[in-house]
Amino acid sequence: MGIMKDSVLVEITCAENLASDEVLQMVRGLQIDGFTLDETYEPVFMHGNDPTNCKQTVIVRGWVDTEIVIILLQQQKDVANVWKDTTIAPMTPSF
Repeated sequence: MGIMKDSVLVEITCAENLASDEVLQMVRGLQIDGFTLDETYEPVFMHGNDPTNCKQTVIVRGWVDTEIVIILLQQQKDVANVWKDTTIAPMTPSF
């Protein structure tokens, strides 16, 4: 049986003018054992409200082998946050 991998969303802080491929290259450079970048997920650029800030955050998706890998990701200087990418299902109303 293989290792169970959990999907995660990783928020990266980067320069405002980076293109998607440059963001993916930056994330590849993290080189954390147990983290696999989802190369098929297009980075999502987040825009802040502070016009004086020359940085932005970008959301990428990947997989982690263990909870410890999430902690290791969170300790990286360019990682703003990490969330489990849980499945969202429609709710059934209970009238």
